[in-house]
Amino acid sequence: SVCRGSRLVPVQANGSPAFAQYHPGEEEGTYKAWALIVLELADGRISAWNSFLDTATLFPLFGLPLRFDA
Repeated sequence: SVCRGSRLVPVQANGSPAFAQYHPGEEEGTYKAWALIVLELADGRISAWNSFLDTATLFPLFGLPLRFDA
C-alpha cells in the first residue's frame, strides 16, 4: 500500500486538529507530501476526517516541506 510507512506531522487547520501525511518516497529514507488530514470533533470525539490532496498548494501555507529526509 502506498500509505504503509507513512509519517504524520501534527498541525492545526482553522483551529481544528490536523495532520500532514507523508508517505515514503522513491529513494529510501525520504518522504513525500501526500495529504493534509483535518479532523472534525463533536462531543470530544472524531466526527469527520477530511483529506486534502493538493499538497503543492496547501503544505507551503502551513510552512510544511513537500519532501524531507528521515
